[in-house]
Amino acid sequence: MRFWLWMPLLWSCLAVTSARADNSFDGEWRTSFGVVTLKQTNGDVTGSYGAGGEFILKGSAQGPALTFHYQEGNASGDAHWNLDESGQSFHGDFKLDNDGRTGTWNGWRPDPNAATGNLANLNGLWLTDLGLMELNQTGKKVKGRYAMQGGSEIEGKLTGRRFDFTFKSFRAGSGWFDVAADGKSFAGAGNANGFAPWFSWRGRPAPEFVHHVPLVAGKIVDGSTDGLLTYSIRAPDGFKAADAKKWPAILILHGSNMNGRVYVNTIATTWPQIARDYLLIGINGEMPSSIGDEPAFNYTYVDYVGRSTFKGFPGTDHESPALVAAAMDELRQAYPIEKYFVGGHSQGGFLTYSLLMNFPEKIAGAFPVSAGVIMQCEPAAFADEKLRAAQRAVPLAIIHSKQDAMVPFSAGEHAAKLFNDAGWPKMQFFIDDSGAGHRFALLPIDQAIHWLEAQQ
Repeated sequence: MRFWLWMPLLWSCLAVTSARADNSFDGEWRTSFGVVTLKQTNGDVTGSYGAGGEFILKGSAQGPALTFHYQEGNASGDAHWNLDESGQSFHGDFKLDNDGRTGTWNGWRPDPNAATGNLANLNGLWLTDLGLMELNQTGKKVKGRYAMQGGSEIEGKLTGRRFDFTFKSFRAGSGWFDVAADGKSFAGAGNANGFAPWFSWRGRPAPEFVHHVPLVAGKIVDGSTDGLLTYSIRAPDGFKAADAKKWPAILILHGSNMNGRVYVNTIATTWPQIARDYLLIGINGEMPSSIGDEPAFNYTYVDYVGRSTFKGFPGTDHESPALVAAAMDELRQAYPIEKYFVGGHSQGGFLTYSLLMNFPEKIAGAFPVSAGVIMQCEPAAFADEKLRAAQRAVPLAIIHSKQDAMVPFSAGEHAAKLFNDAGWPKMQFFIDDSGAGHRFALLPIDQAIHWLEAQQ
């Protein structure tokens, strides 16, 4: 494979219908390397792909497995595909002949039975590979939005259980979903205009993420914002919906491939005195890495430059720092939040620095945990004096273990030095030497929060 190798894709296999009896690869496939057209005669398979069908492949199929050799001009290699149970998607790999490089090659095609079924119902909230999606259906027409890029748009038409759509995010494109007969999932693929690769797009109903779910004293409940970020929130045992009391809030940002509910629960069970005195909120990243019953998420922030002196790339102003900051304002309107102490673990810690430096006016204190600081969040990256004053008004508690094998202690040490050298008025480095490593629940989180509160 040549220039398409760099494209970022979501790899996954789809399963929405019963297995094809013939295990046939015959037909047109939308794949992670463009559209591939195959002709299968008994076990012999030939095919072509590329913008003009100039690339060729030849191989043999045995049941749900296909092995073939492909030729792309001067490049060539071997590949293996395996059909999933539905027969409408495959997962596979390839290996280049000249240098032995390997990679994945996945593909999808519409289920021919979906277009003849009863009209599907897509109304409501769906958790998808590209974030929480809200769909509104009127007859066969469907229109909605999803969380990627802070609110991307999707619309199209249903034919039976087949939803053909166009989408508009940073780039526009098109694709399809085939809704399962029981309505409990959909699976399909999408393609950005002007690019060869297709990507998997799956979803499931997500009624648990209702907009601004009511608080329940002593319980964790899940909700979503108008901006389609999902979150978990726990009110203290002493919370009463009828009273006008406002509570300080701990906003905890999760690590990679995790979710906010896990962290809210960890704080509540490990440090009950914190749960007694604070609202606990975990806002999930906009990009799910798993959409099952216990979903996992990731944040985007690496290219976000915000209010720094760096110049950003198109579209990166809609990464997690901006989305979480907007969610914080929205949640303050929905819940009795007095102020925010913002902390994050690992990936969430990197994001915490970004929120501190770009949105200091929203934060009463910050506690990045087991994380480092990226260059566009360093104190020296900001020149506006009013902004710099607002940043330095926020107390900063950095937490890191000397035995951290995931994010080395030197990353936290370097961050502490940067902020100390910048003359940060209120900064404390909480160094753990107990062997806690990267384990959030064993770190001095409560000490850092109490210190931040004492600085108010």
